[in-house]
Amino acid sequence: MNLYFMNAIERLEYKSDGITGLQIKACALRTMSDAELLLKELNQHIEISSKNRSKDEFPFYYLLNAYCHLFIDEFEEANKYSVMAIENFRVCGMTWNEAVGHWVLGLIYRTEKKGYLYLAELDKALAIVSPITADYLAQGDYESATRCDQVKKELEEQRTLALKLGTGPLGSTGGKREEKPTDKNRDYLILPWIPVYQSVRGGTKGVVWADPPAEKMVAVGEVEIENVPHVLHTIKKTARIDHQIMLRSGMKYGWAKVEGHSMGGAHPVPICNGDYVLFYENHQPQDNDIVIASHLTSSGDFAYMVKRYKLSENQLVSEPTPTDTGYYFSINISQDHQFLGVVIAIAKNQI
Repeated sequence: MNLYFMNAIERLEYKSDGITGLQIKACALRTMSDAELLLKELNQHIEISSKNRSKDEFPFYYLLNAYCHLFIDEFEEANKYSVMAIENFRVCGMTWNEAVGHWVLGLIYRTEKKGYLYLAELDKALAIVSPITADYLAQGDYESATRCDQVKKELEEQRTLALKLGTGPLGSTGGKREEKPTDKNRDYLILPWIPVYQSVRGGTKGVVWADPPAEKMVAVGEVEIENVPHVLHTIKKTARIDHQIMLRSGMKYGWAKVEGHSMGGAHPVPICNGDYVLFYENHQPQDNDIVIASHLTSSGDFAYMVKRYKLSENQLVSEPTPTDTGYYFSINISQDHQFLGVVIAIAKNQI
């Protein structure tokens, strides 16, 4: 598995000799102590870059950071930093490196035996690499096109392996999970292929997207999140009957756990501390949508929040309850903000 990661990391495109040296150290890791020492060095570079506002360097440090954490079996941190790397590559316009980031994240999922997520990341990488290859061919740059095509073939080969591993949520090759009926009018469905993020108010959890199975639409009435049953409450006009949402193939969805009380008065459904919001990828929301948005912090990380979008004021607005007026505030949207998705439903613990 180490060879797979080294092969992917070596595909990164950068001009800095310093990053080249760090990449060489990452590929030369042999012991956990080596990885821990490199982590300290990477964190020092992140701190220096934060002071110098060198945004273009952050994603490289994050991706190497992810590899080091994986080396010492810290899977959650490896996931977090690889997602941060992908998001930073995207914001910085480093499309090729963004594809490499998806490739590395997919390999992390493979290590965790999360076959479906592994396959999804490979598909995202291919979706980026394929048009880049075509562009080089159109420009007559056959050397670059050949290099891209080689990576494309490697991704396709790994995709074939992913299919053989099994693409269930945990990489199992057994039978398909079915809905668990609670009564004749409602369905109960476990949705383990959609990632759950720890927080959308603060912190640095990044965004990883997972698509529902492509062969059909999936009707969701009640969901189980982290082994706890939740009831869905729709806030968008996508429900066929009460508390049911249609997850459509080809769209990208995610769960986000809410921390804080600034949206406790949201309409039509209050969004309370500990709730989960179901959202789909959308970088251009409409007026009055409830959105997941990010903003760049002074340390170069991305913090996430759930807020109401007001188009005319160009603001993100909180909606606390009348008794929580201290939580009310609005944020003027700037170039440091990014829209990640639009909330379509709220999942509330039914225990």
